[in-house]
Parts: sequence; C-alpha cells; structure tokens
Amino acid sequence: MSDHAKIVAACEQISESVLHIKFEKANKQLIKDRVDKFTDKKPSGEKAHWKKMLTEELRSPSETTTGFVVGESTTDIVILTCAHSLQVCFDKLNPISASEVNRLYYFSTV
Repeated sequence: MSDHAKIVAACEQISESVLHIKFEKANKQLIKDRVDKFTDKKPSGEKAHWKKMLTEELRSPSETTTGFVVGESTTDIVILTCAHSLQVCFDKLNPISASEVNRLYYFSTV
C-alpha cells in the first residue's frame, strides 16, 4: 500500500470523529465583564488589542471551529478542540474553567 493510500485510509477511519463545532454566546454581558476584568490588568500597550478582540467577539452571534471526539458516555461526548477558539475569554494569567465556559457559550455540533 502506498503512503498516499495509507493516509487516505487513516483519514477515512477518523473522519466520523472529526466534528464541526458551533459556539454561540450564551451571555454577552458575562463575556464582556470577564474580558474587561483582565484587560484592565494588561499593560497599556496590550489593552487596545484585547478591546478590539472583545468588540469583534461580541459582534458575531456565534463562532465555529473543529474538534474531535476523545470520549463518550450514554449522555455526553467529550470533544477536544483548540484553546484559541475561545482566546478572547482567557489568557495564561487568567485561566478559565469548563463550567465558566459553559456559562458563557452554548455548544453544538454541526
């Protein structure tokens, strides 16, 4: 089997676990409050960048990204996606918990 055929076969096997994820703002005010809280702590040179990201984030009703299934139960699936998908809501000095993310956004698979 050629390398190309191996790659195609591998992609076909995992394609069912790769999902398109939509996250809609559950509460724009909570998102704004969270980002404002840690933007105020940023050096003045970074504040404009974060405020611009927040404005863009709040302008759209939803965002999309991809992820893949890493676990499941009878009622839930666990999806792994990139942290940058929600980068406006946290940074390395201001981590965010899964429960807080769930208060800010509604998630669905498309």
